[in-house]
Amino acid sequence: MCRPEQRARARHTLLATLLGTTVQRGGWVLRLPPGASLYQQLKTAQVPRWLGLLLTSYAAQLGLGVGAWWLIGRDALAGEFSWAWLWAWMLLLLTTIPFQLLGSLAQRQIAVRIGEIFKSRLLQGALNLHPEEVRHQGAGHLLGRVLAADLVEQVTLAGGLITLLALFQIGAAAVILSLGAGSWLFLALLGVLLLLLAVTSWQYSHANAVFTASHRATTADLVERMVGHRTRLAQEDPFHWHTEEDWVLAHYVQPQRREDRAGNRLGLLARSWVGASLAGFVVLLAGQAPGPAQLAIALGGMLLAWQALDTLTTGIQSLARVRSAWQEVQLLFAAAQRPTATGVGLPTAPPADRAEQYPAESAPPPLLSAEAVVFRYSD
Repeated sequence: MCRPEQRARARHTLLATLLGTTVQRGGWVLRLPPGASLYQQLKTAQVPRWLGLLLTSYAAQLGLGVGAWWLIGRDALAGEFSWAWLWAWMLLLLTTIPFQLLGSLAQRQIAVRIGEIFKSRLLQGALNLHPEEVRHQGAGHLLGRVLAADLVEQVTLAGGLITLLALFQIGAAAVILSLGAGSWLFLALLGVLLLLLAVTSWQYSHANAVFTASHRATTADLVERMVGHRTRLAQEDPFHWHTEEDWVLAHYVQPQRREDRAGNRLGLLARSWVGASLAGFVVLLAGQAPGPAQLAIALGGMLLAWQALDTLTTGIQSLARVRSAWQEVQLLFAAAQRPTATGVGLPTAPPADRAEQYPAESAPPPLLSAEAVVFRYSD
């Protein structure tokens, strides 16, 4: 009798001989189409699972970091030194390394999976656009849309994750500050600063939207002038070549200055937490004498809140740029939900005559195994 590996090799040879040149016309797409619900696509790509893993690893890092700060601050503020507590502090810092690696892996997986969904959806939307929707747009507008799509893809993932982790950090900092000395004072300062940060963020978002619109118009105008440069040389008066350009640049610089001022206020507001918290710390020490452990917890909460606010401002600026660029990508993203044109792509469901061969109550057809399959469109 033949051994199992010999039978498998013989079966493979027979199938390759009989079916090697077989042409199968038609097929069915088993995965979700690009225009399907975004939640279903994210769920199929297991993005919520990786996001939960990222938040869990980040929570573990915060917990270990707070524990390390408590250990080192306890001895430093009490004026004591112990090798046992120092080794415990080093052990906590080393324990954070696996969680940092796990968080980095989760971030990469989220970026790859969401990027794949976003690109496929934009491609499907571009294929579903009607010519009348883009016929009035020149090369400059199309280039601006491509740049906006690239900005949305890259900055959304980074800015969204940064903002989410920063909010998680602020919540952890608030909990830590509530457990330390002078909890009511530091929580009040943090609440007021977050309120001012929300108002400043809205102002920055508005200024960025105006600047982005001016930037898109300038880019489109530049490309159009480059395309028609020969016509300008032949027909336009040389004394008026740069008249409109000066006007465009003047209207480009003013929104940029307003955006820069709003961004500076946003960054300054986040850094002002250091001075405000230190002033509160001085008032706390002058009014009462808390224990070393409570002082260490309050100091750790102050530093964690400062890091969270600084990270939050970076995420807010990134999301503001994405909000402005989304206006160019929104048409493509929404067009992906339109029905595919007749004769384009593969059918998404079996034909009626083929579906009748497998009634609902009967067993499904067996799965097929295929090797060296080649796909191409019909001639």
